[in-house]
Amino acid sequence: MANTIDTMGDKALLRAILDGSLTEFKDEYVSIINTRKLYTMPELTIISAKQMTDIGDPAIRETPKLRILVLPKLTMQFPNGGVSGSTQLEVADLAVSGFNNYQHFYNASSFTKLILRRTAGVATLSNLNSFDNSPFASNGTGGTLYVPQALITDYQNATNWSTILGYTNNQILPIEGSEYEHYYADGTPIE
Repeated sequence: MANTIDTMGDKALLRAILDGSLTEFKDEYVSIINTRKLYTMPELTIISAKQMTDIGDPAIRETPKLRILVLPKLTMQFPNGGVSGSTQLEVADLAVSGFNNYQHFYNASSFTKLILRRTAGVATLSNLNSFDNSPFASNGTGGTLYVPQALITDYQNATNWSTILGYTNNQILPIEGSEYEHYYADGTPIE
């Protein structure tokens, strides 16, 4: 049975979720968050859930102070709207199968590092507007996409990724040999 967030057993967590005062969500064990558990959290700065594979939809949007998103085992499609409006987001560490809705990183104006740990092929990208008003967009300052070395050429040639990576100042680098190879984006060693 998958681990899920059970706020009934933790009154402080339940209170922080209900009143929107939650500032950090770090968990080593939970694998599923049901829809809207971390949605509309104005004070949330870090989400680090190393075992999470499912976050529901929409689970993260309206988190304007979110800086770090670490879900390296999240293999589902990234949820509709993703982290749109997270203007302070700097880095996302994911293993998602794709970005097939819209505005996943919309208005994430500080977002410069996307780590995609998926090894089973290129994550799909259906809409270029996934990165609108972010450094990865056509008029942005540029971002870095980190993927497994074996997939770099595939990303460079993939529909829509080739466009994103063709924008001035955007680059693609291998995870291997990078600062993210043995560490999650929040600096925690990969076990």
